[in-house]
Amino acid sequence: MRAPGTGWCRICAPMIALSLLAFLLIAGILAFSLLQWEGAQRRELLYFHLTLEKPGSNYFRSARLDREQYGRVALAAAVLSLHQLAVVGDALCGEPWMARFGAAAAPPWVLVFGQALLAYALLFQPLAKRPRLVAALIAVSVIACLGTLVAAIGGLSAATSWAWARVIEGALGLGVAAVVGGLPQEERIVQPKAFLLWSVGALSPWAWIHHLALTLFYAVFGFRVFCRVVEHHEALEGNLHRMQRQREVIVGFLDRIGAAYSDALDLEQLLRLLASAAVETTGAGAGAIFLVDSRTGKLQMRAVEGPFPPLYRDVPASNLMRRWEELTRIALRQRFAFGQGVVGEVAAKQTPLRIRDAAEAGILVGSVVDPVRRHPMLLTPLVLRGEVLGVMAVLNRQNADEFSEDDQFLLATLAEQAAFYIDNARMVAVLAQQERVRRELQIAREIQRTLLPADAPKVPGFDLDALSRPALEMGGDYYDFFWVAEGHLGIVVADVSGKGVPAALTMAMLRTVMRTYAFGNRSVHDTLMRANATLCGDLRLDTFITLFYGILDVKRRTLSWARAGHEPTLLLRDNRIEVLTPSGAAVGVLSPAEFGHSLQVEETVIGPGDAILIYTDGITEAMNHHSEEFGLGRFVETVRGTAGLSSAQQIQRIEESVSAFAGDAPQQDDITLVVLTG
Repeated sequence: MRAPGTGWCRICAPMIALSLLAFLLIAGILAFSLLQWEGAQRRELLYFHLTLEKPGSNYFRSARLDREQYGRVALAAAVLSLHQLAVVGDALCGEPWMARFGAAAAPPWVLVFGQALLAYALLFQPLAKRPRLVAALIAVSVIACLGTLVAAIGGLSAATSWAWARVIEGALGLGVAAVVGGLPQEERIVQPKAFLLWSVGALSPWAWIHHLALTLFYAVFGFRVFCRVVEHHEALEGNLHRMQRQREVIVGFLDRIGAAYSDALDLEQLLRLLASAAVETTGAGAGAIFLVDSRTGKLQMRAVEGPFPPLYRDVPASNLMRRWEELTRIALRQRFAFGQGVVGEVAAKQTPLRIRDAAEAGILVGSVVDPVRRHPMLLTPLVLRGEVLGVMAVLNRQNADEFSEDDQFLLATLAEQAAFYIDNARMVAVLAQQERVRRELQIAREIQRTLLPADAPKVPGFDLDALSRPALEMGGDYYDFFWVAEGHLGIVVADVSGKGVPAALTMAMLRTVMRTYAFGNRSVHDTLMRANATLCGDLRLDTFITLFYGILDVKRRTLSWARAGHEPTLLLRDNRIEVLTPSGAAVGVLSPAEFGHSLQVEETVIGPGDAILIYTDGITEAMNHHSEEFGLGRFVETVRGTAGLSSAQQIQRIEESVSAFAGDAPQQDDITLVVLTG
């Protein structure tokens, strides 16, 4: 292999023209690479300004990789252009112009360094998976830099420098060709065969073949970069148009939603707006929204725009006389399980589906099909946070035989926004329902309060007071005072099993029964027998009532009372507490005969200073944060400390004691307390 000296510089005009052509080609590669870099940057900015995709999307990643790759190509082209300038200078001056600086052997190493940069630019994406290739490219670059440095200081002769540079250059070309051959087609800027020109020229002993081969390689490479610039420019314009349409779709949809929300938008109204927006966005003839029914788990058509017929179902021609009203009613009754039909398939796979002709695919059948036209169909899932809410479908593209990829993209964009608003409308509906229930419970609680005495009656010679505090909006505890007969006051304290609305309704029923049977009846036993006989057949199997019922004889100062499965009654007398527990079964548990046998009626004389306390288990079973119960023992000690106080003061003292014990722990059960002092 002969190094170029004075002899090779005395070349003919064609060699000078070839060198200039190579320089112009490299300059073109540099210019096209910068254009491609600028286009990739515009794609990134376009993404940030217009698209609704996330930064990890393929569109954004592709633009970023293009910008990085062509930035490296531009750098390599700049280095190669410097080398080619040196070659042109040699041809014009008649001798290696670097010889004037004592570095005639430097240009070939600049070429090797530029080619190493170009190889890195072309292969930088797959380099991460090939660490050995990275090491090889780094080694070649280091050798090229060292060779340039040594040649520049005169450490290598021109012949030796050119010989070693050509060997490395040829090996580099063959290596790049081998790696590029293993890449997917879409990742190649040029085909592997082009790099053979690179290697053949490098290994040729004739300088003019080397220059010719490199010039041809630069021509092929420049042409491919130019084609990429044109392709990406067209793609950029298409993306700009598509994203502008996307923004128009979303802004238009949001304008509709905003106007509708001013009129209290509900789910049905939202779905109609979505169906209309889908048709308008894609230029379809009809559209429909299918939502997943929470009860059945199947997809059901909830909104329709335009003539959207039933799927997979023939409709007799006679029905078509009534046309789309009948077809729409049939379509609204259809249900699709996940994976069933195209609607179920789109929901199950969570991917859009474009169908050229729904009739040809067997989706539209029978007389609903127009035989003289195609029926293109487009479906996309409504997905939010990985959950499928439904499917959006459009049918019969106007002014076209089928829906395009742009139509699919725009419908998917609309579906993404639609899923959010559907979920929001559902939550609003749930909250509205909860608010209605809350208001109804408040009304029911007020009604229940009216069923309880507003104030305890004034009884000559006695002091009577009561406390009722339900755990929920409505409670199952019940207390009542009513005059059974002249001078005889009926006192009832009851606890219905359970809490909430069912217990409150049972309490209201108990109040009616007790007042009905107690009026004019001075027998505690007979009143309770009748109440049990009536309620026993009406109560649910899991419901029972514990009850205290007593009749206070004001003149005799006696309380005749019975305890039907209720809590013990406390008698405070002379600073002592008696826990009274006569037998008796709860109401609604035993048959009338068995209930009567279990019931024991007591008569207690109430002297001055005595106190009778009737309560429900909400007091003794009140819990603190350590799950400890207040218990009968604490309750008795608290009552003992209230001796000599009025009924209202006793109730206040007991309530304070229970609240201090429970602290911030939630109230577990209804609390009711009636205190009668003599």
